[in-house]
Amino acid sequence: MTPQARRSSAAHRVSRRRLLSGSIAAGVLAAAGVPAQARARRGGRLRLAVGGASAGDGWDSRRHAGLFMTSAAVGAVFDTLTEVTAEGHLTGELAQDWTASADAREWTFRLREGVTFHDGSAFGADDVIASYALHRDPGSPVRCLVEAIEDMRALGRDRLRITLRHGNPNFPYHLSDPHLLIYPGGHIARAMAEGIGTGLYRLRRAEPGRRILAERVARHYKDGSAGWFEEVEFLALNHPEARLRALLTDRVDAAADLDPRSRALLVANRRVMPIDAPGNQVLGFVMRSDIAPFDDPRVRRAMKLAIDRPALLAEVFGGAGQVWADHPLGPQNGPLAGDLRAAPRDPALARALLAEAGHDGLTVELFVSDAAFPGAVDLARLMRLQVAEAGITLRIRDVQAADYRNAVPADAPLRATVLAGRPTEDMILALVTAPGSPLNQTGWTDAAFASAMKSALGPADAETRAGALGQALRRMSEDGGWLFPVSAPFLGAASTRLAHGPAIGHLMPLDSARIAERWWMA
Repeated sequence: MTPQARRSSAAHRVSRRRLLSGSIAAGVLAAAGVPAQARARRGGRLRLAVGGASAGDGWDSRRHAGLFMTSAAVGAVFDTLTEVTAEGHLTGELAQDWTASADAREWTFRLREGVTFHDGSAFGADDVIASYALHRDPGSPVRCLVEAIEDMRALGRDRLRITLRHGNPNFPYHLSDPHLLIYPGGHIARAMAEGIGTGLYRLRRAEPGRRILAERVARHYKDGSAGWFEEVEFLALNHPEARLRALLTDRVDAAADLDPRSRALLVANRRVMPIDAPGNQVLGFVMRSDIAPFDDPRVRRAMKLAIDRPALLAEVFGGAGQVWADHPLGPQNGPLAGDLRAAPRDPALARALLAEAGHDGLTVELFVSDAAFPGAVDLARLMRLQVAEAGITLRIRDVQAADYRNAVPADAPLRATVLAGRPTEDMILALVTAPGSPLNQTGWTDAAFASAMKSALGPADAETRAGALGQALRRMSEDGGWLFPVSAPFLGAASTRLAHGPAIGHLMPLDSARIAERWWMA
């Protein structure tokens, strides 16, 4: 082993010790009365109400855009190479462990042995290579993550070497992305058609945009630590009111993304427990920076100055969350994200900027739906009243179609949206600014931002990189096409018949979309 590899291996052992200390802490919490994993037991069917479904849903992860397919895929039928635990630690899933060169450019992964796909074929390094190659497709939302890879090479069935174009110490976090599912490399098309993965649950029935049913695999490498239900059922209910009704009438055991106005009702109901996860969720609107009138930075700036962010947070979300400054990082990404402040509201300055841009008396159509995120319509209506003081007229188009993301016109200049964030800053910023990425919803490009990001991801020391990241965020906040006035927690709820470990994941709703593997019947 080279000195570089030894140093990296030592660093990995330190990481593993941190994971162990986290497990010890979990045991202390369990002793204090939090349900412990040792009490978990097999049995029962888990029924989930989730949104984000579409009639075109399938098992091609390049097309996954909503929680319905994400929770059924990464939380049940398929696996990724790495995983962020409920406690927030990075650990291996199909990867056993990994080492890196000193410059974090060359990564060697040791894969789990004896793992099989649901059709009986053996898992190995070639499956990872073939699965990642799919995302060189221009339509993949994570294309930029895979394009960072210069070379992938199998070193036998259970070892894989990945060489990056530039060093990145966060690279293993990237491989936990729910789009980077692992398929059997020799028959990917059939795996996508039939839902063949290595996950805890084997697909039994799939009705696109409506329902997915899967059953527990008899023998799995996670036996004894995860996968407690005999069956899991995912019901597609795209409106938050429908999800709440299904939970309260005992049609489902848990529901995701509930309306913030239902919080008091959930707290008062003894048969359900609210699931409040802080998360990295940011809510608001997309201003298409490549479409008039938002192709003018003065108009984008005017919209940012015209809104009253604290009022939006208080009146629509009951104060649950934080006022946010129009960037896609979330509170869990650290103090840099949360400490950034938007400019104070100034309708007079907003009106002046619009007049200077030749848009005095601006009228814009705003496409919105509670299927985009719970509370979106109320947020739009209150914002309409606020921006009127700056001479802006918003014509709200409440999209009634269940499949909101495909019902909004592609050239809509202003529409409601939500981002759940990612575990690392470089990951989310790369995804939302990559040219051609479906997550690059604003079309915003900026030379100053690009220059700062290059420095932030370069080989400089940590202090220099942090300073450059701060510059990039400030530039995006001030000039970019995101209008994110609020960061709000994920609000879901579950029947008291369910139990879980001492922590709940906060990367996505429903325990980072892994409720099917982490929870059990109480």
